[in-house]
Amino acid sequence: MCEIRRTGTRIEEYNNFILCHTGHTPGKRGVGFIINKTRKNWIESFMGINDRVALLNLNIQGLSMSIIQIYAPTETACEEEINNFYTNVNRAVDQAYKNYIIMGDFNAKIGQPRKDEHLIMKPNGYGERNQRGFNFPKLPGKWPFTLSEQQLDSRRRGLEQYLEKVCAVRVIAECESVQEFLTDCDDSSNPAPVELKVLLPDRDVATVSVLRSTRADLVYRAVADKIRLADTVQQYFYLFEIVEYNFERKLQPNECPHSLYIQNYSTASSSCLCIRKWLFNPRVEVALVAEDPLAANFIFWQAVEDVNRGTCAAGARLYQLKAMQEPRRAHDYLALARTLPGYGHVAIPHPTLRLALGWSGIKLSPHEEEAPGEECAEVPWSCVLGWARDDDATAVRLTYARPDRPPRTLLLCTPYYQFLANCMDRIAEEANWADTGE
Repeated sequence: MCEIRRTGTRIEEYNNFILCHTGHTPGKRGVGFIINKTRKNWIESFMGINDRVALLNLNIQGLSMSIIQIYAPTETACEEEINNFYTNVNRAVDQAYKNYIIMGDFNAKIGQPRKDEHLIMKPNGYGERNQRGFNFPKLPGKWPFTLSEQQLDSRRRGLEQYLEKVCAVRVIAECESVQEFLTDCDDSSNPAPVELKVLLPDRDVATVSVLRSTRADLVYRAVADKIRLADTVQQYFYLFEIVEYNFERKLQPNECPHSLYIQNYSTASSSCLCIRKWLFNPRVEVALVAEDPLAANFIFWQAVEDVNRGTCAAGARLYQLKAMQEPRRAHDYLALARTLPGYGHVAIPHPTLRLALGWSGIKLSPHEEEAPGEECAEVPWSCVLGWARDDDATAVRLTYARPDRPPRTLLLCTPYYQFLANCMDRIAEEANWADTGE
């Protein structure tokens, strides 16, 4: 709770609830918590940091966690008040348990959506964002004398870390001048190669040196050569961008991976680029796993990830799969996983539906929290008459006809409609492999 407007730091017990509150100025500010009286035994301690920050420590059936309640000053507050507020929040975090939640009134405008936030914000927002400021990282130390090779390398690594820390502050990383500097693809003015880290399906990282303007096709080949992926196998994998939690998008061949890479300096992951399977045909996959050990290893780890995400519905087989979750049993794991619903499917974010497509067809179902227990509708590829991209609607128009019914058109709206259409095109291409024996 915010604006409690009570002075002192107290825990007050009432008939049905317990009130923990703190405040310093009569009739102003104050924060606190209301806890159901039946949860009284969960309360370990309550600490009022000041009249804007309070800390509640709980022990919930053996789980220790903290809740930090805040009441942030507005953007028009003086710099000293804002700095004191963040200092007290940091103080509360230092004294909280490892598991903690920060909640309350942030006095923030939900403004201009950043990249890939449209699904969350939709049409809401003020159209602008708060500028709260930030603590600028300290520059790495300087050497006043001639540097040895070891010192020079240490200096270089220090500057790289400094750049990462600076760009981890979004307000810096996303400002126009920094983006212009980082995305400058004129190799004639800056021919020095850059290093790109690419996550592999087996959770390893491959680092390649390329020019800033290098396109996705050449970057992928550089990674494939670095990890010694056979030429005959390279067509079954490709370079993807980690767009958001549990979703990756295949890059277009003419995209510039370095531009995406530096735009994501502020993310927690070591890279926004990864290698993933680009194959839907199960027969081709079985043959590929039998022929190439590296491809088999990659496909195994991607299957493990799909099971953990829930894209592949393990159900009662989950414990059996967990027991086989080691590389030496990869073939057994994959053999079982292929029998499960959703194996090999790609789940694409959609604002109102759960949308997934694979070798068998397209599956549509409402989100579990909105309509629990609802069955999904599946459109097999045998019923699909065609599809087309609609750039104006940011959607794919899918036309299908079930037996003895007139054709219908589905408008599948998603910010990732290009990737959705790419997946459909790829499945049609692989179906042609099956027909022609390629």
